[in-house]
Amino acid sequence: MIRWHHIAGAVVGWLMLTTGPALPAQAQTAPAQSGDADCVIVVGAPDPVTNIAPQETKACGAAAAEVALPAKKLIMTWYRNGDYGGGSTKIYGRNGGCGNYGIEFVGESWNDEIHSFRTYANCHYVRAFQNKEYGGWCYAYHGDARWVGNGVSSFWLSNSYKRC
Repeated sequence: MIRWHHIAGAVVGWLMLTTGPALPAQAQTAPAQSGDADCVIVVGAPDPVTNIAPQETKACGAAAAEVALPAKKLIMTWYRNGDYGGGSTKIYGRNGGCGNYGIEFVGESWNDEIHSFRTYANCHYVRAFQNKEYGGWCYAYHGDARWVGNGVSSFWLSNSYKRC
């Protein structure tokens, strides 16, 4: 008796071994998430003691254009995929240029899903943290990052280098 499901499984396995993935692991695209396509987050002026910038506003889609007023300064863009692809969220600072901004949590929809980012307004020094509130491992970047892997939950941005 021929067991067709065994033959089908063998064929699928052989195809996967011989053809491999279409893209390298880090370049594969993540599925789109609801609530993160073309979003804008505005953070307030950093607290003078903690440097934590409170999130004031978040809007996505058509409403995002209304939130990104010229009075605010673009400081960072997060991307769901490597090489600045996929859904994105733009982070605007209420106080203009870059001094220090602490983003203690990127939010549930972005937690562990940021795979690349760009920096602006002289916020060229970035420390990315594994956990909320700057916990876990830390990696320091200078400028844009085409691939940050998985696991970013919080950021520090500044105009001068600071070690992890």
